[in-house]
Amino acid sequence: MTFYAKPIEGAEGTYRYHVEACFEIVSKYLELHRETLERLCPAWGLTFDGFALLCRRAVFFHDLGKLGDVFQSNMRRLLGYGEGGARNGRRWFRHELLSARILYQLWDKRSGTFPYDVWAVLGHHKRLDVGWTSFRREREDLDPDELTTEQISFGLAFDEKWRELLPQDEKSLKRLFDDRIFEGRRSYDDDEINWVETFLIDLRERCLAKTSPVKPNRSLSALVRGILGYADWTASARPEERLRIHHTVDNDLLNEEIRKKIERKRKLEDPRYAKRPFQEACEKVSGNILAIAPTGSGKTEASLLWATKDGPCKVLFLMPTKVTSNSIYERMRTYFDPKDCGISHSGAGAFLALRAEKKMQDFDQEDMQEDVFKMLRQYKAFMAPVMVATVDQLLTANFNVGDWCFKELATMGASVIFDEIHAYEPYTLALITETIRRIKALGGRVMVMSATMPQKLREHFQTLLDVDAPIVAEELMDRCKCSWEYREDPLEAFNEEILQALELGHKVAIVVNTVKEAQSVYLRWKDILLDRLPQKTIMCYHSNFIMQDRDEKEAKLLDKDEEGRPMTVDLLVATQVIEVSLDISFDLMLSECAPFDDLIQRAGRCNRFGRTKEGRFVVFPISDVAKRYVYKDAGAILRRTMETLQECSGPISERQLSEMLEKVYHDLQIYDDLYRDGQDLVHRILEGGSQIMDTTLDDDTAGRLATRAVDV
Repeated sequence: MTFYAKPIEGAEGTYRYHVEACFEIVSKYLELHRETLERLCPAWGLTFDGFALLCRRAVFFHDLGKLGDVFQSNMRRLLGYGEGGARNGRRWFRHELLSARILYQLWDKRSGTFPYDVWAVLGHHKRLDVGWTSFRREREDLDPDELTTEQISFGLAFDEKWRELLPQDEKSLKRLFDDRIFEGRRSYDDDEINWVETFLIDLRERCLAKTSPVKPNRSLSALVRGILGYADWTASARPEERLRIHHTVDNDLLNEEIRKKIERKRKLEDPRYAKRPFQEACEKVSGNILAIAPTGSGKTEASLLWATKDGPCKVLFLMPTKVTSNSIYERMRTYFDPKDCGISHSGAGAFLALRAEKKMQDFDQEDMQEDVFKMLRQYKAFMAPVMVATVDQLLTANFNVGDWCFKELATMGASVIFDEIHAYEPYTLALITETIRRIKALGGRVMVMSATMPQKLREHFQTLLDVDAPIVAEELMDRCKCSWEYREDPLEAFNEEILQALELGHKVAIVVNTVKEAQSVYLRWKDILLDRLPQKTIMCYHSNFIMQDRDEKEAKLLDKDEEGRPMTVDLLVATQVIEVSLDISFDLMLSECAPFDDLIQRAGRCNRFGRTKEGRFVVFPISDVAKRYVYKDAGAILRRTMETLQECSGPISERQLSEMLEKVYHDLQIYDDLYRDGQDLVHRILEGGSQIMDTTLDDDTAGRLATRAVDV
């Protein structure tokens, strides 16, 4: 008889093919991560071989339940070999319950070890919450599926080389064929409960009870479960659709790609490309880094040179907003094989679908959507070798939500980059801090980057990352790209200055703090230009546009002239979305007041490339609406920002901006009530035996819990 694992004709659909493919994948994965795992295992009381045994045994047993009658009858029905039937308890039964139940028989309950492989098998498809809600149907089934002696024998003996994974003594093997495995028992009210409920109650009581002598380790449990899920998921895909475990870009290749990109960008026949001292300093570091460098200093390239220093490894690039993530994703695809790059944020599905539609006009729409869904599902689990994501996508792992085991696995031995770290409030900063601690504990390296960073925040990350001092782009700190000024005049008072700048051929940007205000300013200036300068073009840019429209706007803005300015847009009206998203330059920028670090980011788009001496950055008063709703907790910061701006005007260097920033944030309170709220929340969720269980939060709720950063 042929046993199937997938409803696919031929050998590829068979149980044997799938398990063998899983074994091949898990073996490669373990070998590639051997060095990291050998460092981690002693802390868990294991050797590398002991850890590998747990993973291989989980793989060996994970689909054993598919040999049962219910699953096989469904496969035959889907392949057209059997009769159809209604969806009832017999027709739908979670095969992993059978698999875990058999593996549970091999656990020596007196050994003092925790059955991580059993938990991995039980949770490789469905959520494992304390109430076992994923298995409610099977727990209530009056006639649950079982495995016969013949089915178990086939699962154990179809390839002799795997017998080394199982205890071979007579007593252990006898337990696998015990007639009582699938017996239920009487409950306290004398009702009979089935074997599924009996098994799950027994598993929870033995493994999670406060009195249990066996205490689970969250990281170890997540890794075994994540590795099994990775192997199973990868083996289930067609070979041509499988993601690689690692990218193939090392330092030499990356340096060459950066050189070629710079040469193309400069459009010079004989460019003298050389890395900046800041980039060279980052590239030399093998450990963690705190990096501070102004906008336009090549921070992204510096971080990638650091990430690939010791050869190809997993790279995670975490950004504060969806727009910045999209931009960095496109950038990663120029340095790495595009097939190795993934993206994850709340709008990634629409972004990928639109991207695919543009590039695959002649392809079948349904096939394209299915391919995008498959990619997105893998990217949400951080399975791509190079992942770009908004920071909340990783922070949700703090709450044991969704693909948290995959995300923990993704950080093991990885190079993890947190960019624009200044953009987060204390609550989210606490979650980032707890996440970084776990990344370090799993052998990962961390790079925290920002263009601006108050001293107290520097000290926090220096302690967290165990670094003596940040790496600062000193060669750029005396650079002065534009003059600054603060004026008490409303935006309308600048009309003639803006018109004069446009008449001179300058590119102008107006930045306000709310979408509603941006829309209002855009409509007003559209009429002004129509009346005064009809040949000039205007664009409105904010996050409320649908993905397709925003992509089109970004493409126009990034069509740049030799000075790095938008060729086809003369006047841009935008919100904060411009702060850290676009590699674009303007001659004159007028900005509504905001916290000083945000203003520095906005000013980074004024004469961004330093190719003119006429860059002007002008700040005008903040509106009451923005004070009340956008920066409601930043009253003191806004006041000191305005005071500081009034004291200093004219050309200002990066070093002076850093000093002004410190003046504004001299009494910054990092560890406030919000910080403690975030820290306490993580500790509550991760304490006790339930730390290895999934919570019942949905992804949206977890995302809102994970970050309060605003994508405006």
